[in-house]
Amino acid sequence: MASNISSVTQSSHHLFPSRALAQPSFEKQLEFYWARVAKNETPVGRTEQLLFQLNVQELAAVTNAQILRFLHSKKVSVQRVSVNCALRAARAVVSPEDLQLIEKLWQNLPKEPDPLSQVRKMLRLEACPQLTQPEMRKALWHIQVFVSASTMAQMMSVAWLNIPKETSALIKRC
Repeated sequence: MASNISSVTQSSHHLFPSRALAQPSFEKQLEFYWARVAKNETPVGRTEQLLFQLNVQELAAVTNAQILRFLHSKKVSVQRVSVNCALRAARAVVSPEDLQLIEKLWQNLPKEPDPLSQVRKMLRLEACPQLTQPEMRKALWHIQVFVSASTMAQMMSVAWLNIPKETSALIKRC
């Protein structure tokens, strides 16, 4: 019986990797990533830039509480919900095909002075993949375009809204 309990205890470290992140080495890794975050960004933007640098294993294991404690140590005040949104986007998995398509669409669009205008135009394209909000933010991050969760939600809801032709004609007459 004792050998079974010890094997369960040993194997639980593989099931719950977040315990490994409490080590000082993870804190040092966060410090390294933090040094590469833009200082002129908003607190939420800085949080997202930090999280987007984590690798898959770190993202799977890190918790909101760990990120909030780290940010607090840096005198950065961010709400728990913002960290949660940033973690969802950082953890999102986007297929290589969709990443390539987003990059191709982005490169083929006429350049706008405001990247958000360009994102709006891209979302309206028929060829644009219908990704979730975290997936789209992750795909855009890969091409160095940073869009907040709230802005992305607004743009996606408007871009993918289908208005029947009759309603559209009625609106135009008014």
